[in-house]
Amino acid sequence: MKGGVSKTLLTFLGGSRGKADAGYSETVYQWGDGSTNTTDLFAEALLKRWKPDRLVLIGTRTSAWDHLAVRINSPLYEDLIESCSESGKGISDEEIFSLCDGLKTFWGLPVELFAHDSDLSNGNALKTLMFYVDCLERVPVDHELILDLSHGFRPMPVLLLSSIRYQQALTPERRAQKVRIVYGEYGGKVSKVRNLDAIWE
Repeated sequence: MKGGVSKTLLTFLGGSRGKADAGYSETVYQWGDGSTNTTDLFAEALLKRWKPDRLVLIGTRTSAWDHLAVRINSPLYEDLIESCSESGKGISDEEIFSLCDGLKTFWGLPVELFAHDSDLSNGNALKTLMFYVDCLERVPVDHELILDLSHGFRPMPVLLLSSIRYQQALTPERRAQKVRIVYGEYGGKVSKVRNLDAIWE
């Protein structure tokens, strides 16, 4: 819940509509205390539950950006369905800027969106890792960092957690930053929310 400590929610966007398992399905996310939130995007349940002060969202160029565009009735929606398919060119920086602007109003807090190439390999892993380090620079040092690992492609949480450790090794102030880890485990009609703080502490 909202309290005296400022919070940044860092979340992912995965699955484009052009893939067999595309899109997100609405479900009832159930918290440990029995309370629930119904949504097709777990980050929105976190926004209601913990009311963070800012949101950072990371995807690939072909993540389901149309899934966000439809929320804000963006004219980009139709174009993004095509461009974010497996064979599409991916979202452009200009489209990210426009989408970000609309989501700030829709969600009512500062929002930053980032996209990197979906082709992850040993050859570009270090470059992508530094991309994640740059994203983390957007998180104020005095903010509690809430990591939502529910959505996104499999390597993304690994890159993020590695980038946090890298940043902490170089910046003493970051070592004292509280990190919380949460996972919305999709289970059909009812989905459990898993608190994974213990693996970081």
